Amino acid sequence: MKSVYFHAALLAGSLFFAWSIWTREDSGATQAKDEDETEVVFDIPLESVQELNFESERRKVKIAISGSAENRSYDVSTYRRDERRRPPPRPAKNADGGVQDGGAAPEADGGAPAVEVTETRKRFSGNKALVDWLKTVAPFRAKRSFGTLPRATLGEFELVEPRGTFTLRARGKTYTLKVGGTPFGSSDAYVQDARSGRVYLVAASVVRDLEFAESRFMQRELVRAETKEIAKVKIEAAGRSKTLVQQNRAASGTRAGEGGPSWTAEATPRTRNELYDNWMRRLLGLRAIEYLAPGEEPHAEGVSTPAVPVVEVECFGDRESLGTIRIVKLEGDPDAYYARSDATRGWVKLSGTLAEQVERDIEAVLR
Repeated sequence: MKSVYFHAALLAGSLFFAWSIWTREDSGATQAKDEDETEVVFDIPLESVQELNFESERRKVKIAISGSAENRSYDVSTYRRDERRRPPPRPAKNADGGVQDGGAAPEADGGAPAVEVTETRKRFSGNKALVDWLKTVAPFRAKRSFGTLPRATLGEFELVEPRGTFTLRARGKTYTLKVGGTPFGSSDAYVQDARSGRVYLVAASVVRDLEFAESRFMQRELVRAETKEIAKVKIEAAGRSKTLVQQNRAASGTRAGEGGPSWTAEATPRTRNELYDNWMRRLLGLRAIEYLAPGEEPHAEGVSTPAVPVVEVECFGDRESLGTIRIVKLEGDPDAYYARSDATRGWVKLSGTLAEQVERDIEAVLR
């Protein structure tokens, strides 16, 4: 019975210690709290951020930021290492149909199964989701500060051997955080300032979105602007051109035939043509499937035939150009389509089926 009381008391003491660590304010902290009661860890202005990195055993992400505040570009590089156990070879059969070596398959490396390693590297332009995410990390905020903790507690937070590092470079300085585990029942992350040793709890998206940048931050749209921001487009193909104007832009969400946005020829702005509506919807709906390497031109394996121009479309807002889309085709079986725009900056591969629909109606649109 005494043993039961002892263990109950020990459990209660452990729970109280964990609760006190969670709820206590760090009396020595110099960081301020903003109006939302989040801890400001690094008081870094958004416009001063130059680079962000995440690195773990199997993933690396780098985001390089350049350009002016009005025209910033985001170059994202990712690396992923995947390991897959290679199935053992099937045992050879004897002449009588039996299996050699008693049916046991030999294993490599002293009994360990062979492992197949796949390394994937990608480089692409960042999207609006990245721009919005950056606002959550500069200034860099935490949900809670724990101050400096004993090694035993750091071990519980998985910070003695952290699973990764998060670095942010701004104003010529580098800020480094060790990334640990997550609280029970939550996807938020424990991090530790490598310089001060202070420990914080940060929102799940702060680390997770950077770690999985290729699925969250890839610029797939060929135009950064929303459709309602596009006032007109100039279409050029096969030596011919036409300008289309978008009518009723403010009525987005309403169908074209019910007073919603529609596209008309600039020369006949009051004459609605459903062909223009469908073609522009398909064009603006094209998405990048994958990015070619920086400096790489569209090409097919073992084929020297140059890409054939399909169409070039420049989009305009009320006052200025919003960027140009250039689509080309590599003829083959099937044809392969690629695009380059101010949004993607490099060549990207398109869905052949969707791009073919765009090409098929160009002649009718320009007629």
